[in-house]
Amino acid sequence: MRFVTIALAILLVAAVAAAAGVPASKVFEEKKAVESNAPGDGREGGETIATAWVIPSLPFNDTGDTSDNIDDYDEVCPYSGSTAPDVVYQFTPATDMCVDINLCMSSYDTKVYVYENMYTPGAPYACNDDHDNCYYIFRSWIEGLFMAAGNTYYIVVDGYSGYDYGVYDFQMYEVMCPTPCEPLCPAGAMLEGEPTCYTDYDDVYNGGCNSEPPIFQTLATAPLITICGESGVFDYGTSSYRDTDWYEIMLTEDRQVTLRICSDFPAVFGFIDSSLYPGCTGTIYIEPYALSTPYFTKELSHFVTAGTWWIFVSTADFGDYPCGSQYVLEIEGTAYSPVQESSWTTIKAMYK
Repeated sequence: MRFVTIALAILLVAAVAAAAGVPASKVFEEKKAVESNAPGDGREGGETIATAWVIPSLPFNDTGDTSDNIDDYDEVCPYSGSTAPDVVYQFTPATDMCVDINLCMSSYDTKVYVYENMYTPGAPYACNDDHDNCYYIFRSWIEGLFMAAGNTYYIVVDGYSGYDYGVYDFQMYEVMCPTPCEPLCPAGAMLEGEPTCYTDYDDVYNGGCNSEPPIFQTLATAPLITICGESGVFDYGTSSYRDTDWYEIMLTEDRQVTLRICSDFPAVFGFIDSSLYPGCTGTIYIEPYALSTPYFTKELSHFVTAGTWWIFVSTADFGDYPCGSQYVLEIEGTAYSPVQESSWTTIKAMYK
């Protein structure tokens, strides 16, 4: 096993667990935030939960400036130590729904927490520090959050450190609720076939660029491929590692490819353009990628150019996910179905 740095879009995620502390990229952003803080203008939401700004209906969008507020709240998600000023909104849905809470267009390194019905320090209903799909790095976005009818939810807009405050852009809107699922292997599916990982496990099966030498599980193209696989976190010496699975597809033409995953652990999955990393060199970016919630289906589509691509699947972090944790991965669109091929041939004939 060797160390390879894997990156999710812009935010780096090492293939081996990093020591506790502030990432170097965070320190740089914090310095930028000191220079960009604007004077307060009083446009923000409530100072505390007791004075939270009531959201009357969705969709809801508001801008504000936390510079003239004080620090009331902090949660670990996954970083602690926020002494930045914060503001609070509240919302009581009339019906069950799922929502996105989006701070992606804010001017500083944000954090966001949600409490259900009451303040529960150390145990928020949901929280996010950095969402890797935001246009700007180190911005917060909670996706597909379930809210039950009649419950009151308090949303805290915060900053990463004591220096991260200023103008924020708060968006909250209803979305389709994720589809519940069970990662049960369907009949006819392909088995990943990798041995279940264990302490001091050396992945010589499909560890991709995390193996020495690199090794990938090559897939034949097909209209739909279903794979039943395993992942998990294990100790190797004094460090923690993830069982990362790398599937290789080789396309002769540009295609729209869709990935769907159902797992019993929080998963990260996505596409890697192998042509950018000959010999698995450099910092490797999973782009695009998605994060899934256990027991809910997550989908990701990407226009894939002709060539060799890697599809990456692993646990989203280095939490307590035992080896043998299950997932079912669907890969759709690496080849046409007979019906699609016939239709496309007919269309092409019209223009001859």
